[in-house]
Amino acid sequence: MYLKFLLISFIVHSSCLNLLDVCQSGIRDDGINYVHCARKSLSEIPRFSSNRLFNLAFDELILSDNLIAHIHANAFNGLRIKRLIMTGNQLKSIDENAFRELENYLEELILEFDSTVVDRIPLAIQTNLINIKSLTLIGLNLRILPSNIFNHMKKLESLTLKSCHI
Repeated sequence: MYLKFLLISFIVHSSCLNLLDVCQSGIRDDGINYVHCARKSLSEIPRFSSNRLFNLAFDELILSDNLIAHIHANAFNGLRIKRLIMTGNQLKSIDENAFRELENYLEELILEFDSTVVDRIPLAIQTNLINIKSLTLIGLNLRILPSNIFNHMKKLESLTLKSCHI
């Protein structure tokens, strides 16, 4: 019975995508502490493995040019990130609580959407990004942009909407 438990634990642990097993991390010359996960053919956001001892706070997480179509609730659980870049993924949906763990840390967010599917700004962006200073949204198929949609973002300094059909 104990061996069976160990085998199941190993299978579950090894099937989870660990952030630092698939990505590179380091510190750039300008002092930016980063995790680079671009062009890794990822279909989901890698998870933090709680049995590892490493710095959970990063200035920048780059998840560009992958196959990520959906950001699940609590996808960034255990991470503190200031800048998140997710271009080239053609996002189709974002759970409302996807950025819940980042709401006190995230200052810059760059997301690219599948314009054939996403026709409004997801609730996760509208409600959970209270400390955001710079927001770039690419590929939203927006017909209208409500005037009060960003009112809760008291620190927002820069808003960029690219290829949003407005």
